[in-house]
Amino acid sequence: MFKKGWPLLGLGLILAGCSPQQQQQTNQNLQQAGQKIEHGAQNLAHNIGKAMSNEDVTFQVKKALGASAKLNGSHIDVSTQDGTSPNTKIVTLSGTVANASQKALADRIVSDTVGSNVKIVDAIQVGTPKS
Repeated sequence: MFKKGWPLLGLGLILAGCSPQQQQQTNQNLQQAGQKIEHGAQNLAHNIGKAMSNEDVTFQVKKALGASAKLNGSHIDVSTQDGTSPNTKIVTLSGTVANASQKALADRIVSDTVGSNVKIVDAIQVGTPKS
């Protein structure tokens, strides 16, 4: 079974035979690669509104909510519309969840799904879900 620590151990063993300058250069390269990955992820999240239609955003949000075992997404309605600024979207959540922790979870799931250029309007009510 593959363990998360093995790549770091392998990297440590590789670096053990390197000069201090080589180790420093490798560390700099790894930091630069990490920054590039982070920057790419931020760009992807920023551009989601441009790249996706309202229906696509709604679908992705519903899919993410429905995938949570701790959240009954069937009582949460999702709608998406264009925002007032270029390349922005507004996702509105409505419906009912059983408790405040489910509401917070829904907000976090949607926030993680849509990116920074999407405004989330949370109109979810806490209480007994309507059938």
